[in-house]
Amino acid sequence: MRKTIVTAAGPSMASVLTNISLPPFASFAERYGYRVQVTYVTEDDADRWSATAKSVRWQKLRFIRSALEQSDVVVWFDADVLICRTDEDILDSLGTTDYQGLVIHTIPLEGRTNPNTGVWVIRNTEKAFRFLDRVSEIGMPEGRWADQGAVLRAFGWILGDEHYHGARMPDAPTEFMEGTAWLPVGWNQPYHERYAGPTTASDPFAIHFMGMSIPDRLRYMREVADQRINSR
Repeated sequence: MRKTIVTAAGPSMASVLTNISLPPFASFAERYGYRVQVTYVTEDDADRWSATAKSVRWQKLRFIRSALEQSDVVVWFDADVLICRTDEDILDSLGTTDYQGLVIHTIPLEGRTNPNTGVWVIRNTEKAFRFLDRVSEIGMPEGRWADQGAVLRAFGWILGDEHYHGARMPDAPTEFMEGTAWLPVGWNQPYHERYAGPTTASDPFAIHFMGMSIPDRLRYMREVADQRINSR
């Protein structure tokens, strides 16, 4: 089976990816037979809400699709995701008929529930490419999210307000929800207490350091990475 881990970073996140995230990605890949595809894009913006930063995040779809055309399975990890355990392959969380898998985050402070695309496993199937086509057709929406906002729309998610406050799952499964596995939260565990939902993993596979400044991200990711090294 051809399996690929895909990740990317712009200049503001390059040091995070190279020095902190990438070594655990490589260890995970070696254990489960993935190759690692890393792209360093030339533009970025430390202001994650800027048009430039959003356009960089939107490129995720192109990187995933390109890798999927040459692979049986692609796993995308955001550059601010830290793998903490390698005792299980994320692919094992998909059922035999699932074409993709995402973790659902519940954010009580914003009253929202939504899939998070920071960790995304997808199989090379006709439906997977149709889903990616649909996300691309929708295009990058206005507001705070890029690819994630389009993914919600492709699912037919109830979006809430313009900031996705109140977002929630549709009352009945939609076409692209069928065949999507909702992965255990431990595969994309938010680090920041603001994003801690009612369900958290005590021993997560991967921690996502989202929604914070680059200096804070570097600090907290280093702390957790050092704790992992010292606990071995």
